[in-house]
Amino acid sequence: MNYYRHFASQTLAAGLRSPFIYLMSFLFSLIGVLLLKNLAGAGLRPEMMEFFSMALVFNVLAFLGYASIFGYAQGVFFHEKKAKTIAMTFCSPASLAEIFWGKVAGAVAGGFVLPTLVMLAAAALLAPQALAELSSWKMAAALGIVLITQIVYTAVTGMFMLTARDERGIALVLYCFGGAQVMLTALTRTAAGRTMFRGIIFQYAAITAGLAVLAAAAYFLWFSKIRVVESA
Repeated sequence: MNYYRHFASQTLAAGLRSPFIYLMSFLFSLIGVLLLKNLAGAGLRPEMMEFFSMALVFNVLAFLGYASIFGYAQGVFFHEKKAKTIAMTFCSPASLAEIFWGKVAGAVAGGFVLPTLVMLAAAALLAPQALAELSSWKMAAALGIVLITQIVYTAVTGMFMLTARDERGIALVLYCFGGAQVMLTALTRTAAGRTMFRGIIFQYAAITAGLAVLAAAAYFLWFSKIRVVESA
């Protein structure tokens, strides 16, 4: 049995039974369509359109993803720990890695990927001109980088929620990532007229790689079943 797939589908299915995922999909779509409609027919120069595409993905979409996944992960990790269901799951044949990363995959799918796909579908329907003008290989690369960042963020949030004793402290993860995102918005001004290895794509990729290394270190050196059980 593929336990990764089992826990991912279980986590996503639980989210689909909640109104949260539909509310976030609506919020993603509303913000995305409104921003794109304001750009439609603006007659901006290509370098400015590139600037706005990077800003929309790296600043707006990334921050929406942080907030959405934070809310989604509450039920996936913290509430399950408090209800003792996660401890019972540890008694199954599945390993900690299969349980944890399966839930991370499900949380990213429900908290970020699905709302983003709904937003893109709404934009294609309601603001096709602006979406076409913004579409490029750089925008696709930016989406990929943001997706990886959301996975790292979900993993860090999950580890913190499963091991934190005080529920109030969980907001620290969102605060730190949100604060970092605010500071990173200054980088988007370098998007226009820059090559790949001097511009925003490379800078965000390097930052994301650094975050992934730190998250991997926390997972392998600190995160464990014992810490989860003792924190309950």
